[in-house]
Amino acid sequence: MGNPPFTKINKNKNLVKLFLEKALQMADFTSMIMPKNLLNTNEYQSTREKLEKKGVSHIIDFGELGFNGVLIETINIITGKNKEICVKSLPLNLRLMQKKFVYF
Repeated sequence: MGNPPFTKINKNKNLVKLFLEKALQMADFTSMIMPKNLLNTNEYQSTREKLEKKGVSHIIDFGELGFNGVLIETINIITGKNKEICVKSLPLNLRLMQKKFVYF
C-alpha cells in the first residue's frame, strides 16, 4: 500500500511511476494512490503493460475529492487476478464491474 510522491526528478524520472513499478516487482498485491492520468497518457504506457501482466482488481476514482487542497485527479489502483475489475467513482457515485479485455 502506498501514496508515493507525485514528483518528477527530471524530464525522464517520474517518482510515482518508479514507486508503482518497484511495488509491482516486489509484492503479490499492490494498492497505490496514483494520478488519474496513469490510465491514459503515453508517459505511463509501459507501466500499464506491467499492470496488465500483474492484473488489476480495483480502480477507485477519487477525482479531485481525494485530498483537500490537491487539484490533481487521483485514483487508487489495486492489483489482483480477478476476471473482472471493480470500478468505483466517488465523484459520480457509481460502481460497476468491468470484464477484462483479453488479447489474442
